Amino acid sequence: MIRLLFISFLLAATARAGLTLGTPFTDHMVVQHDKPLTVWGWDDPGQKVALRFENENAEAVADADGRWETSIVTPDAGGPYELTVSGSTSATLKDVLSGEVWLASGQSNMAFLLKNADGAEATISEANIPQIRFLKVSQVAKESPQKTVEGSWQVASPETVGEFSAVAWLFAQRLERELGRPVGILQAAWGGSKIQAWLPEEIMARQPNFKERLETFEKAGELNRQERQQWVEGGRKGTPPKVRSSGQTQKGLSLLHNGMMNPLHPYP
Repeated sequence: MIRLLFISFLLAATARAGLTLGTPFTDHMVVQHDKPLTVWGWDDPGQKVALRFENENAEAVADADGRWETSIVTPDAGGPYELTVSGSTSATLKDVLSGEVWLASGQSNMAFLLKNADGAEATISEANIPQIRFLKVSQVAKESPQKTVEGSWQVASPETVGEFSAVAWLFAQRLERELGRPVGILQAAWGGSKIQAWLPEEIMARQPNFKERLETFEKAGELNRQERQQWVEGGRKGTPPKVRSSGQTQKGLSLLHNGMMNPLHPYP
């Protein structure tokens, strides 16, 4: 009984955790300058949420599941600005820039890090460009759509850019130079991934070979689980079972959309 009461207390405390923002909303973020900014998060059901972004204001109300969403006019390209969100608790996002926002996604050619590129040392040493920011999304594969994923905006500097996508960095650098506006990159890439992993299930379900693909993936996944269980029960001796290609996390149907892309929607 004591254990059950303690668990109930933890669940109640979690439910009253206060205001939480979606993944893209952290200090140093870049917003698309010529579109309204969609902002979302969670709070207590029925909680009124107020936003202020420079001279603009917006409001929302958390639904029965605690989720709220609204849009607010973005300031002119430039910054830095502050975005304040107030509900049961408050959060102020600092050093926000308004400019160009791009999504950099794909497999190894996009995931390839700048620190591994030819001439990386010289490129990185010259990378003190605070007008460019990256949100590097953690590589996560999930069987159901996730609300959030680990990641926060990083300001471009010689200390940070080595871990950015090489292709995305050179692209962002050129955009910033030619347009004269801040550039934000949402980096969500995983080497060896396939397009079916990045597409939502409702899109994949319309493909003519969806049932066959799904059956292949599920069979491979089940076989992998059985082999791994046998390896664990055998004392983890020898090499762990190799994951079959159709069951790999970065190739499975909709797994990367669920884990890495869904948490970014509907950021403009």
